[in-house]
Amino acid sequence: MRRQAAMVRDSVRGGDGRREMVQIVKVAGTKIVDAANAERFARVSTIWAVDDHVDGAGTASFETMTFTASGEEFDIQRYTTEAEAREGHAIACRNIAAMMTDPVQLDVDG
Repeated sequence: MRRQAAMVRDSVRGGDGRREMVQIVKVAGTKIVDAANAERFARVSTIWAVDDHVDGAGTASFETMTFTASGEEFDIQRYTTEAEAREGHAIACRNIAAMMTDPVQLDVDG
């Protein structure tokens, strides 16, 4: 399976208030637009994140996030394998499209 080549290494604040390093690789990205009303759209993004904060060994997980047109996080699901994450991405896209009159799906990178 193809992953976006660029990897982002970012510092985020963990639940305990400490800074942690996370490597993020985009697995899939989709924008869903309602052709009947172009102001209605959502983005679905699935990433692979490696979190180094626990023991430095790098705990990997996949996350599928859905964002509204205003950029607010609408939903987030976590998976342990890339296959589960890709299926979850497809399900999230279908669920968003079902809420629209005339949905158009666009694959996006970045």
